[in-house]
Amino acid sequence: MPLEMTAVMIGVEDLARSKKFYGEGLGCKIDQDYPNFVSFNLGEGSSSLALYEREAAAKDAGVSPEGSGFRGVSFHFIVPSQETVDEVIGIYRDIYLVRANDEKIFDVGQDGGLVSALLIWGLENGKIDGGLTSKLSEERVWDAEPCVVTNREEVLASAGSRYTYAANPLAMKEAEKRGLKNLALVGMSCQSSINGTLSARNVNKYRRRIQLVIGLLCSKSFTYDGLTKAITQDYGIPYDDVAKVNIKGRFQMWKKSTGEEVDIPLKELHQYTREGCKLCPDFAAEHADISTGGLGQGDGWTLTIVRTERGAEWMRELQDAGWITVRPGSEDEAAVELMRKLAAKSRRRWPGELDKEEFLAPRAIPEKYMPKPKA
Repeated sequence: MPLEMTAVMIGVEDLARSKKFYGEGLGCKIDQDYPNFVSFNLGEGSSSLALYEREAAAKDAGVSPEGSGFRGVSFHFIVPSQETVDEVIGIYRDIYLVRANDEKIFDVGQDGGLVSALLIWGLENGKIDGGLTSKLSEERVWDAEPCVVTNREEVLASAGSRYTYAANPLAMKEAEKRGLKNLALVGMSCQSSINGTLSARNVNKYRRRIQLVIGLLCSKSFTYDGLTKAITQDYGIPYDDVAKVNIKGRFQMWKKSTGEEVDIPLKELHQYTREGCKLCPDFAAEHADISTGGLGQGDGWTLTIVRTERGAEWMRELQDAGWITVRPGSEDEAAVELMRKLAAKSRRRWPGELDKEEFLAPRAIPEKYMPKPKA
């Protein structure tokens, strides 16, 4: 679902003077011109710039225009409807079902292999020179650790899910050491929000290096010790016999020795949930360029949420190059509805003691996703 406008608004004391400075001095093209409001079109792909009389802007914001009560600058995402504001999976442009066309990428990747396809295509076509992701640990069997990938072989070696935590953005240290300038970041919602955090903390040196953020749909990850106990002790499967793991309503494992699938009910693993995950309100990786997950009712397709123009451009280029097959998300309405329900459930995790006006968080839940009161 496309945004109608993204704007930066500045409250000014002298609108006529400011209008002349931006319009005549800097050559910005006037888009809208009213007695107490002017907006400029800065070109395709850029935010619009709006000038608003300071007192009127302060009144809109509900603060005093005097002293430090109102700084005169605000940032706006203007969306087409209240339904967009209420969307529990965040703002998005389109929802697709996607699979990689390269059979090697498809076979090795998780679900439809889209994340691996994005990284490999970006590396081989000069869009990025590295990816920040995770791989199996070299020290602890079936644990995950951050890593940098720079070629097809490294991407394929890192493919797949582990369900223990790896702080993927920390791979930036290795990327910087190797002189890599253009990077893709793969991570769960807590990690795919990093670009906004970097901007807020004015660490733009690193933000500018991220050319694409790929978010992973995630309700939780598990502690390594807890998951190890469940797999190796409770179910008696040695780690060296685990070929692949996945979660689709249950924790799935496949044995190397026999190909047999072994399932663990998720309720048995709840006790091993990482503490931080218990407070996370973002299932759908709302701040990524592209969010991905394996919620599809049929195997072999990645449920894909395209959120930004940058994400849409990558998807178009991969599709035009024949790297991926894309179907409308509406062909699997059950998967889309499941995503919304899981996102609503995650939003209810927001701590009650922080539920005050001064705290801002993606916690609003539309009525239809609210839990029904008990009789």
